[in-house]
Amino acid sequence: MLGGQLRLLDALLLQPIYSGLESTHRMEVRPPFSGVNMRVISDIHLGSKLCKNKLINRFLDEYDGPLIVNGDLVDHWKMHKWKRSHLVTLDRFRKRPDTSFIAGNHEVSTEVATQITGLVWVPATIIDGRFFVCHGHHWDKWVGRWPLVEDFIDLVYNSLNEKTAKLAKHAFKKAIKCISKDALKTNYDAVICGHTHWHTNIGRYWNTGCWTESPGTWVEIKDGVVSLGSYK
Repeated sequence: MLGGQLRLLDALLLQPIYSGLESTHRMEVRPPFSGVNMRVISDIHLGSKLCKNKLINRFLDEYDGPLIVNGDLVDHWKMHKWKRSHLVTLDRFRKRPDTSFIAGNHEVSTEVATQITGLVWVPATIIDGRFFVCHGHHWDKWVGRWPLVEDFIDLVYNSLNEKTAKLAKHAFKKAIKCISKDALKTNYDAVICGHTHWHTNIGRYWNTGCWTESPGTWVEIKDGVVSLGSYK
């Protein structure tokens, strides 16, 4: 039933949406969190063959605390091409309590993601007035400027195996430096992004990594302290 409903949504919504909406988001924020310990994950890429679907499900089994999905939960909205197990995982995220969703470039826009999932998606959020969370593609000079090049890169990346995909990430080191440099111009104690798939910390810039390879990774905020975490 779930697969049929999502395929119907695909047919009804996706073609006019893809052709009519911009790929960038306004930097509005949802009402800020306060006094909350949580984890931030990103770049799960449901629908991609690189998605570690079993790994993310084991993580969800073991962690039931507040969670922010910081963009690229999906690889694309052509759900009739997804494995059924990925559809089930999306539905699990939809039903999960204490979970907030931030749109990345693969969600296309907050409007698209909200229409398809029935959830509220936002471009960014603030935690305790100190920590700014966004996917980070707004600072990527490639996104939105050369869409055909972006599509080609996505096609190539999704054709790789996990080992080769890890090696391919090295080509994006320059982009990471640019994104982290722009992120550090903000006045927050920490800026938490995804997008690059690099699980790292550079000064006040933190990156959640991805779930397209093992281990899966996150950024954790606990008692006002930011740290990196991983799950095999």
